[in-house]
Amino acid sequence: MQERKRIFVDTPFLKAAELPLLMLITVVVVALCYVLASYVMPLLLAILISTAMEPLVRMLSGTNRSGEKVRGGLPRKVAVLLVMLIVFTLLITVGFFIIQGVVSELISLAESLPAKIPQWMESLDQLGQQISAQFPIISTENLASIIQSLSGHLTESITTIAASAVSFVTQMPAIILFIVFTIMSTYFFSVSRFSIMRNLKRQLPQSWQETAQHLYGTLAKALFGWLKAQFIILCCMFLVMFIGFTILNVHYALLIALGIAVMDALPILGS
Repeated sequence: MQERKRIFVDTPFLKAAELPLLMLITVVVVALCYVLASYVMPLLLAILISTAMEPLVRMLSGTNRSGEKVRGGLPRKVAVLLVMLIVFTLLITVGFFIIQGVVSELISLAESLPAKIPQWMESLDQLGQQISAQFPIISTENLASIIQSLSGHLTESITTIAASAVSFVTQMPAIILFIVFTIMSTYFFSVSRFSIMRNLKRQLPQSWQETAQHLYGTLAKALFGWLKAQFIILCCMFLVMFIGFTILNVHYALLIALGIAVMDALPILGS
């Protein structure tokens, strides 16, 4: 039986199909998350947060990766509550200030935009005339129409975003319910983590467990490692930009820093 399981895991067919299978699993998971986002997002967030909390919970409770006590420590429920208190306090505080700052800056930008557009149009018109003087093949009328079209799209986009930000604020009861459900799911999943994993393993044949662990290990190292690196880079870029813009007294520092950080995370484009 042991030999059959080892042959199944090390078979050349599985090794050849590993990358396409991982890509297929990733696509299926992303598609399911997109379709069921509004229903399962609190549960997915709870799983991610509890997984990120697990090393600190194990350290405080004195357990190993299998959930066995190896030294003295707090009871697991107390350790989970303590870590959750720290993590969710930080997440809610940082999220509140970022959302509040972004919403206020978007509203301010939408209100001041009509007065700024004529100035921008004048500057762009002067730039268009300089370009036409340097490159006679480029028509001034065409540049003017392009600039006019861009300004109209910009105004419409920012106004729409500001309106969405205001409607976001009015949805606070639903957001609070989402947060509460996420916190409760995180607690129950983290406390019952090992019993849940044991029950899942009982439902799968041993060969499936080994194959799933092999695929999960490869996927976690490839995908989750990349996501973790991108998230760390995004946070560092945001902090550096925000601190720099604040010191230089740049208007809409939070909004610009957040936009640059998001652009930096996109492939090819960067900041």
